[in-house]
Amino acid sequence: MKQQVEEEETTASQATLGGVVKKAAFMIIPILVVTIAARNSVVWHIEHFFGASRLLLTSIWLHLYALFDGDEKALTVWGTWISITLVFWLGASFFLALDLTTPAFIRPFKIQEDKNFPVDRKRLMKTLMVVVCNELLFIPFLWAMYYVMKWRGCTFKDELPTFQWFLIEFVVYLLIEEVGFYYSHRLLHHPLLYKSIHKVHHQWQAPLCIVGLYCHPVENLVSNAMPIMAGPLIMGSHLSTFWFWMAMAALNTLVSHCGYHLPFLFSNESHDYHHAKFNQNFGVLGILDYLHGTDAAFRESISYDRHFVLCGTTSAKELVPDREKQKSKCEIYDVCE
Repeated sequence: MKQQVEEEETTASQATLGGVVKKAAFMIIPILVVTIAARNSVVWHIEHFFGASRLLLTSIWLHLYALFDGDEKALTVWGTWISITLVFWLGASFFLALDLTTPAFIRPFKIQEDKNFPVDRKRLMKTLMVVVCNELLFIPFLWAMYYVMKWRGCTFKDELPTFQWFLIEFVVYLLIEEVGFYYSHRLLHHPLLYKSIHKVHHQWQAPLCIVGLYCHPVENLVSNAMPIMAGPLIMGSHLSTFWFWMAMAALNTLVSHCGYHLPFLFSNESHDYHHAKFNQNFGVLGILDYLHGTDAAFRESISYDRHFVLCGTTSAKELVPDREKQKSKCEIYDVCE
């Protein structure tokens, strides 16, 4: 009996790995084929487009540098804080408008449609106050970061990095964030830390966009800020690259917690599932979750079947109905295997 169970587990593991490999091949092989077929043309266009764009972006950056009178500390602290705060609240205003107005057309895209639809306004106001406090506490952290960046040799005024180097840095940032966020996040789920720190964040079992910053200040520093900032520090990046990366991280936080699986945005089914179940999907990219097996239940769920980018106006729930509905439909039309 025990041997049979082990064989079944091995078969299931191989099937899961095979599925991952097939999906990766399905995405990577066409890209490689197209890139190789159009290699000369692609390289030529990229070099010319980003060469011209780089000159324009460098000019804009030097104007921003001059706007702060060449004060690199002020540019790092206030420039970073203002730019990231603007990006965060511009994105949040869109999602909050959906939460407060609850238009009928958006309901099919709500992942947990039976929760926070519409949102409790009193609870929302309490959440907003905590989020604003965490944003203000980010200012002294940026002040300390400036001195660390100077020590590391990060650049502030020099010419912007090339597009190729920017891509390399961006990939490194993603991998460093995956490691930093996964292990710090999983540590916060330890019983000794969860009750006193991480439980604040998980008060929203069905999250809203701003819930990414609704957390204990210690969590905001250790699990939110540090994994994101580690990459630029390790790479000794230009401040402009740091700004862009922070803006992308802010948008990622908004979409991951917004509670809506919307067309043309990356799927947030995995993190929404984490808020619903607590013990699955601790990472950002899903690499370490797969390696550690902390996404096993997620992979067996309907949420995983819906975990893809929507390229049309039909919701994931309509494209992939609940399994009970699938079963009943099979029974009605007698098409079950």
